[in-house]
Amino acid sequence: MKKSVVTLAMLCTFAGVTSAESSVTVYGNIDVGIVYEDGSVAAPLGEKTLKVTSGVAKSSRLGFRGVEDLGGGLKASFTLETGYCADGATDADPYCGADNQFMSRKAFVALDGGFGSVQLGRQDSASYSHQKAVDPFGNGLAGRMGNLFAAQKRLNNAIAYSLPGMGGFNATLAYAAGEKPGDTSASRLIDTAVSYTQGPFYVGLGYDKSYDSSGNAKVKIANIGATYDFGMAKGYLSYQTTKDDQPAGTKDENDILVGVSVPLGQGKLMASHIQHSDERNVPAPQDAHQTGIGYIYSMSKRTQLYTSYAKVSNDNGGTKKVGNDSESGSGDKAFNLGVLHSF
Repeated sequence: MKKSVVTLAMLCTFAGVTSAESSVTVYGNIDVGIVYEDGSVAAPLGEKTLKVTSGVAKSSRLGFRGVEDLGGGLKASFTLETGYCADGATDADPYCGADNQFMSRKAFVALDGGFGSVQLGRQDSASYSHQKAVDPFGNGLAGRMGNLFAAQKRLNNAIAYSLPGMGGFNATLAYAAGEKPGDTSASRLIDTAVSYTQGPFYVGLGYDKSYDSSGNAKVKIANIGATYDFGMAKGYLSYQTTKDDQPAGTKDENDILVGVSVPLGQGKLMASHIQHSDERNVPAPQDAHQTGIGYIYSMSKRTQLYTSYAKVSNDNGGTKKVGNDSESGSGDKAFNLGVLHSF
């Protein structure tokens, strides 16, 4: 009995110290939806596929976020975030997207202070976070911009520095090491994003450059976009250029998005149109355009119902498909209907 009391007292003391100096938050979401795909892009899989999918609007995830106050305005923090398949018992499911795999999302430690923030580990790319901000679908659901826009979603072996917020101005610069013995330039990636927010207005620029195994610049992606909230509606505009340096020379892709979201009842209606211009397959460019529409209904602060439909039209044998936040899709049209719960 005495031993139990002593043990309990020690645990209470430890818990008090922990709550006073540090904290850990458990968070995440579970997203499961019905996905119907059609079209002949990836025949025969592209011909009428019906699925129950994990992570349609937002990839299902479980995360742990911790922070410790080191004093003098300095804090240490960490984030560990794993995806999971809510629609099946195995990550080997061919329809379980890469973001839903175990420990596929974030794992980094950071130091934060008046100087800004330094993060080390696997983390979201700043340019991709900017892309999501200028897409009415948040780069999820069938209408996502990522069906046509190229993106570098996450960085391995990365060190990133973010400036402290200054009057609505934010900037992040990241370097992801290629880790090839004897060649520090090989397979590395440089990523950056700058943005400015003032009231209803947002404007930002994202840029990343990746290098091949020989240390030569391979793919360069630059995106500039803006949003403005008029109250009755929010407008979105984004332009992106992608350059892929191949032995035959630089080949470009250009994308432009125009979108809108409108508050409607307890949710919002979203729509966008994307035009994709291809200069990789001259004289028969594989241009494409996508039109998407969707609605998210908020049942509470944590639970949402969603639906979305999008269709891609390809030119000259193009193979752009309609996917969602976790999957690249199999056809040139798709319909989503599902539930997202956050915790």
